Amino acid sequence: MAGADGTATGGDEVAKTGDPAGAAAPDTAGTRDVTRRAVRRLGLLESVLIVAAAVFALAAGAVTAFLVSQLSGLPFRPAWIVASILFFAVPAVGVAVRGRREDAAVRRRLESMSPSESPD
Repeated sequence: MAGADGTATGGDEVAKTGDPAGAAAPDTAGTRDVTRRAVRRLGLLESVLIVAAAVFALAAGAVTAFLVSQLSGLPFRPAWIVASILFFAVPAVGVAVRGRREDAAVRRRLESMSPSESPD
């Protein structure tokens, strides 16, 4: 659109995008920094959760090993090792299996989509 003096007024751009012509582009560097910071924080949170799970597995293994050693006469330390591994590994394997199933389901859903339904 041109003004009375022949210069562009930017009215067409406002109608198409909702922004006046010449509006600043999104701050991609700032967005990248925020994304990096979020990924770093999530990685730290994941590490803290894994350490907490290991500590709880060791504590639960100790309690279980104490009870087993008192009831059956098995040595405490081997019972503690086995119980702790079970308390940590069994849930971890369950989570891994569930994650693989969910990934496979998403892959099947994406493969079954027609090209017109594709999210691209």
